[in-house]
Amino acid sequence: MLRSIIKIAGPILLLTLLITFGLPVDAAGAKTAQDDLNLSAEPTFAAATVDRAGDDGDDDDDDDDWRDWDRDDKDDDDNDDRDKDDDDWDDWDRGDRGDRADRDDDDSSIYDDDDDDWDDDWRYDDDDDEDWGDSWRGSWRGRWNFSWNNDDDWDYGSNNFPHRRKGRVEFRYHDDGYDHVYICGDFTDWHRRPMRLDRAEGDWVIRLPLDYGRYFYRFEAEEDGDSWRVIDPSNSSQKKLGGRGWVSILDLEESGRVRNGHYSSRRHVRNEFEREASFLRIDDEEVIGAVGYQRVDGLILGIAPEYISTYGFEPSAKGHLSYGFRSKKWSGSLTVLQPLATRNRVWLKLNGFAGTDYNNQTGIASMENTLAAACFRLDFRDYFQREGGSASIVFAGLPWLRIEGGVHANDYSSLENHARWSLTSGEFKPNPAIDEGTMRSVFGAVRIGKRYNYLDLQYEASGDEIMGGDYHFEQAVATCRSRVRLGRDQHVDFRLVGGANFDGYLPVQKRFVMGGLGTVRGYKYQSLLIPSESAPITDVYGGELMALGNVEYTFKLDSDLDLILLYDIGMVWEDRDAEIDAEEFMDSIGVGFLLDDGDLRVNVVKPLDEKDSDPIVQVRMTRTF
Repeated sequence: MLRSIIKIAGPILLLTLLITFGLPVDAAGAKTAQDDLNLSAEPTFAAATVDRAGDDGDDDDDDDDWRDWDRDDKDDDDNDDRDKDDDDWDDWDRGDRGDRADRDDDDSSIYDDDDDDWDDDWRYDDDDDEDWGDSWRGSWRGRWNFSWNNDDDWDYGSNNFPHRRKGRVEFRYHDDGYDHVYICGDFTDWHRRPMRLDRAEGDWVIRLPLDYGRYFYRFEAEEDGDSWRVIDPSNSSQKKLGGRGWVSILDLEESGRVRNGHYSSRRHVRNEFEREASFLRIDDEEVIGAVGYQRVDGLILGIAPEYISTYGFEPSAKGHLSYGFRSKKWSGSLTVLQPLATRNRVWLKLNGFAGTDYNNQTGIASMENTLAAACFRLDFRDYFQREGGSASIVFAGLPWLRIEGGVHANDYSSLENHARWSLTSGEFKPNPAIDEGTMRSVFGAVRIGKRYNYLDLQYEASGDEIMGGDYHFEQAVATCRSRVRLGRDQHVDFRLVGGANFDGYLPVQKRFVMGGLGTVRGYKYQSLLIPSESAPITDVYGGELMALGNVEYTFKLDSDLDLILLYDIGMVWEDRDAEIDAEEFMDSIGVGFLLDDGDLRVNVVKPLDEKDSDPIVQVRMTRTF
């Protein structure tokens, strides 16, 4: 009885103590960890993104203070928003917006006092003593907002491309721990204007009242006394503007619509294609190289060409072709997205695959797995041969909603180890055999929310009464993830995952596993399982019922180091009808150090259910959840 109480109350007590006694670190600008799907902009301007060559011929270095520029404009006669000589920007910033009142009477920045502005629901205010409930609600409400702009186009909060909001054009630049970020352009007479840090989204933001026409602009970032110029990474339209170097181009139509050169359409397609990636990228050009190492195929080399359409209903396509030098086997895939609506938000998605595949349940990245296999003879994936494909309809028309539904048709067979080499002596763990056969299934997926706050639901069913095949199961997985900010440089991350098979029998390649990286981190990989009483323990691989919970409290020690206190709890049951006992859950606790701008993390974790065990040191190169 006492152990059950500890299992249930332990995470709650730990979280309460962390929040109560958390260090109130106060730093000038927090780095926000980027999403795994945070993609760069067009590769055509990758080399021209940063201009650090010093003076490019403009007058930016005369003064960093935009107020000096404001003092030069003494004429309050304003009949044209683009007439910078007759426009008193200083009055607008102080709240006296003059004849711009008809454009936006209640909003001068993202930090305005308008109670109707949804920004106030989620922005972090340094002077606010937010209670837990307000902080929890604030983490979700702002991220669920969407609105229409003047041309019936979606206003994407997650898309940093300049967009019109309440009569002004909003510019965003993602924060990476900068001290200051400025914008300058022909609409500021190339004087620098400071941007404000939106801590909730991790972006530097400014809104400017611009009339229709074409504009040239760029950003300037400062950190530790160093400064550099950079064009807008969300904007695919850019040019070299004489002595001013590379600049971004912004076209505002007379209707009020911001014309973005089809970048947002391309971004939607890239995000969708990223879901199909399963190898380590070595380039970011139109043809992407692939490299990897694992215990079945050994060294893997390949290419992944792609074509992304931006016009009308022209399809986009991405494929990959790779060769395993130890297995002497080719693997390949092709994904085609055929738009069913304008602006690439609804697709018919067709996918074909033949080769080595795996079921990645733990979120271990390809780079991490490759390095672990090559250096330490540890392969955290179990592989099988898959040949077949899928057809589905994908709706991604809202910034906080993605829906997919379709059918799978695949043939599965087992694979054996072929790789022998590693820097560490010994043998690779044998690759487990799977339940071979033909699988025909229907599936659906819904994702609600954005970035660090979302609810993800997945469902798949197979059987004679559905589409036939050799398998019969009905599997569902639900994931809830949320981040609550407790201060400028403190936040708590939660994740709850539940999965179950409701009918039939899950094949090995679909079963749940638990333990190790990405799950309950204090235990060995795939070591947590409650076997069925009717099955020998030696014959068990994975289970049909699982539950997992993770809590991390993060606060910043300095600009390059975050301290993380973590707690994990979870278990897998072989029997889908098993009665869950709180005493069966296994948990672990630990501390982590987030280094190098969030790209490198070291965890020291210890299981709470094995008192005599030593702490485990883990190195991660991607976010755990």
